[in-house]
Amino acid sequence: MGEVEGAGQEVVCDVNSGAVSGDTWGMKPTSRGLTLLAALVLALTAACGSDSGDDAAGDSTPPATPVTEALTATVDEETLADHSGHETNSTAASQIAGRQLQQNLIPDPDASGWQGAVLPEPVPKPDFTLTDTDGDAFDFRADTADADVTFLYFGYTTCPDICPLHMASIATALRSAPADVADEVEVVFVSVDPSNDEPLLRQYLDSFDPSFTGLIGSAEEVNRIMADIGLIPSAIADSSGYPPSHPVNIIAFTGDESRLAYPTSVPGSLIAEDLTQIATEGPPA
Repeated sequence: MGEVEGAGQEVVCDVNSGAVSGDTWGMKPTSRGLTLLAALVLALTAACGSDSGDDAAGDSTPPATPVTEALTATVDEETLADHSGHETNSTAASQIAGRQLQQNLIPDPDASGWQGAVLPEPVPKPDFTLTDTDGDAFDFRADTADADVTFLYFGYTTCPDICPLHMASIATALRSAPADVADEVEVVFVSVDPSNDEPLLRQYLDSFDPSFTGLIGSAEEVNRIMADIGLIPSAIADSSGYPPSHPVNIIAFTGDESRLAYPTSVPGSLIAEDLTQIATEGPPA
C-alpha cells in the first residue's frame, strides 16, 4: 500500500490491484478543485498501475482516424484560415507536417515497429522561449538540446480528461523505463489557459512527476508557437473563452524533429518501450 496525506485526509493505493481509495484532500466540490483532485487520483493510479500492469491511459480515447495522404498536399485554404491573425515563422512544409498532429492518430506497431504513431512527415522542433514555473526564461530548443527525447504537450490544468491521461501515461513511462533512459527525457507542458493556470501549474505537474517543466506565456505567444508548429492556435487570454481546445496528441521530439506522436490510447508501459528503443537504436528513420 502507498499513502498520500493532504488536508488531514488520506488517499490509499493498492500496488497489487492499482486501486485508489479513501477521502481525498477534503476539497469543496468546485470544478477547479475537482479537476486537480482528478489529476492527483490519476497520478496515484498511474503510480500503482506501473507495478500492477494497469495504466491510467487505458482505453479512454475517442475513435481515431488514420493520417491520410491529403496531409502531404499543399497548404489549403482551411489551414490558412486556422492560422489567420497569428504570425508564423514556419515554412509551408512545416505547416503541412504539423497538420498531422491535429489528427486522432492510430499507431500500428506491427507495421512500424513503434508503439507510438509514426508521422509520415517529420515535424521540425520549434524555437521559442516562455517562462517556467520558477519564473525563469525557458528556451525550448536550447534547454532541451541534450535530451534524447523531449515530449511537448499543449494543455490546461482544469482539462477533465485528455491532459491528465497524457501526463499520467508519461509519468508511468518514466517509471517503467530504465533509469538511464528516463534520465535523458524532458517533458514540457505549455498552458493554453495561461491566466488561470499560472498559480496552479506547478502543483498540477508535481502530482504526476516533479521533473515535468511547465511553461506560461501570453495567449498571443502560445498561439504563435502553435501556429509555427502547424497546430490550430487555441490558447485563450481570459475565462471568456473557457474551456480552451487543444491538440489531443503529445509530440516526441528527437534531435531537431519529431517522427513520433502519442494519442491517449498508448499506455505508459508501451511508451517506455519506445523510449528504450530510441536509446538503443535511435528514432524512426
